[in-house]
Amino acid sequence: MRTRYRAGIQYVGTKFGGLALNSNTKLPTVIGKLEQALGKFCGDNVAFENVKGSSRTDSGVHAIRNVVQFDLVRNPQGPVISTNPYDQVFGDHHNAADGMQFGGAMQSSVYEPLYSPDAVRKGLNYRLGSYSSFLSITDCSVVSPQFDARRDAVGRTYVYRIIVPNRTFQRSARFPPTPSQAMFLQNRAWILPYSLDVGAMQAACQHFIGERDFSSLHTNKKEGEVSIRDLQYLAVQRISGHHMHDSTSFVPPWEASISSSVSSSPMALTQMSAMDTTCPDEEIRIFVRADSFVMRMVRNIVGILVAVGRGKRTPDDIDGVLAHRSRGSIFIDPAPAHGLYLLNVHYADDH
Repeated sequence: MRTRYRAGIQYVGTKFGGLALNSNTKLPTVIGKLEQALGKFCGDNVAFENVKGSSRTDSGVHAIRNVVQFDLVRNPQGPVISTNPYDQVFGDHHNAADGMQFGGAMQSSVYEPLYSPDAVRKGLNYRLGSYSSFLSITDCSVVSPQFDARRDAVGRTYVYRIIVPNRTFQRSARFPPTPSQAMFLQNRAWILPYSLDVGAMQAACQHFIGERDFSSLHTNKKEGEVSIRDLQYLAVQRISGHHMHDSTSFVPPWEASISSSVSSSPMALTQMSAMDTTCPDEEIRIFVRADSFVMRMVRNIVGILVAVGRGKRTPDDIDGVLAHRSRGSIFIDPAPAHGLYLLNVHYADDH
């Protein structure tokens, strides 16, 4: 009996050498740690196969929600014992329950999953051990055997976090002083010592929107690879002061209620919160959604937008950059990996 699962995962990218095998780092990979947990969960009478991720993030890139798939396959020669759902999650799976289980109840239908999705989620999180502080399974569901986490995805959304000085900050003599947020966001955001012209960055966004050849932004492009992608949304959002830790601001502006008038047509947006003059920092978040991305595409886009924000490029330069259609023929200083977050992977059956 074989059951395919789809799981949402989140992880701290600086603790891993990327999602999958990466020969350029000695850090463990996300898939590698997940496979170790699967091995402990399955034991002797269940095997795991076809572990695959939707979006292959680089080393240092975080994920608020990436998606993986894997199959659990019952070994017909394995022992059949416990029907206790507690054992499914925390017990010794070298003597796991019969494969025809769902939520601890014995089932006769071959369409029932090997284990309930909730048991799989809890069991894997438990077996991640010390790495559960950096990697966790957020949701799990049973899917069709034909489901493919990468090919079936219809879109991906990323957010990039940048911390810059607050130009309106008014230092006071009060004690304790207002702390700098940048100190606590090291390796979680790109810390810049200068302010950026958000308006100019927004104007530049318009030049990336639509179905285009992004060869100029395609790092390590291999012969025969296609670099045409449909970039559907690009948004610059300024978060000021104490709003920087508001998790609701990770909702892309085109999905938020304040932008309910946004249609499904491609567009670039900007959203700015009210300025907080009591905090020395402010945050700029760049949201981007496309059907898929070429290697380092988001980091190269952010690098260009920051150059525009600093006045080193103009928004009208973007068309010329894309027209080169060769990454090696132009200079782009990509944004560092640790400021980038995979926000979500989208499927046609999402509600």
